[in-house]
Amino acid sequence: YAITVTDRNGCIATGEFLLPQPLPLLPHLEAIPTKCFGESNGSVQLAASGGTAPYVYAMEGSGFAPRNSFTDMAVGTYTIQVMDVNGCVVSETVDISESQELQLFLPPEPTIHLGESVDVRVEVSPFGNVNYHWSPAEGLSCEDCPNPRVTPLNNTTYQIEVINDRGCTAEGIWQVLVEKNYQIYIPNVFSPNDDGRNDTFKMFSGEAVESILSFQVFNRWGAQVYKATDCLPYDSDCAWDGDFNGKALQEGIYLYAVQALFIDGRVKVYNGEVLLVR
Repeated sequence: YAITVTDRNGCIATGEFLLPQPLPLLPHLEAIPTKCFGESNGSVQLAASGGTAPYVYAMEGSGFAPRNSFTDMAVGTYTIQVMDVNGCVVSETVDISESQELQLFLPPEPTIHLGESVDVRVEVSPFGNVNYHWSPAEGLSCEDCPNPRVTPLNNTTYQIEVINDRGCTAEGIWQVLVEKNYQIYIPNVFSPNDDGRNDTFKMFSGEAVESILSFQVFNRWGAQVYKATDCLPYDSDCAWDGDFNGKALQEGIYLYAVQALFIDGRVKVYNGEVLLVR
């Protein structure tokens, strides 16, 4: 601008001056998504340049105030206003996005026999570092791993929780049904003739049997000719070779009584006949 000054005597002086214009007022907004899926904890970090500081900020109807962020925001689009000390106002929209949902995928729920095991294969999306927690602990090979081996004694519903490095969680329920047949196979004939086949009278069972508490054999008059206690099926200590007091007994029908303890604490008694042939 040019300026002219004239006094009463008609003397004149002239001059020039520059009136600077502020730089354009610009908002600098950083939108931060929600921490976890379904939460309302997104935020916007606030800053501005140009205009004339200091700056104040408002969001969709709220009053202007000095601040450096808006917090606890749900997913959506928001209009942010910034005003400088001269009352100049500019607006900008920001989008608060939602974090990807942490999802847990479990295999089909199985039915197993008492004593059997099943491996669990757990998948998590999105893939990343997560911590696992299984409960209850009974029957699990591990409580903090993704793929435990499960050997329950009863029908069991397991709960699993996964937590990622952001603190987001996902939960699931997985049930295992246990069939309890309490089966032991006891042959009805054996031939102790040292031919290497079926030479002893013994039982066969799966993993459900914890111990054979008592295994007794009697002749047809009720006299005990064999007894074993606290042994396991398949063990030589739990097998009768057809002898009594070191002497081979005659061919014929013998009676047996078996008392078995299963891993779930159940005790079962089995009685029957076996034919000894030579």
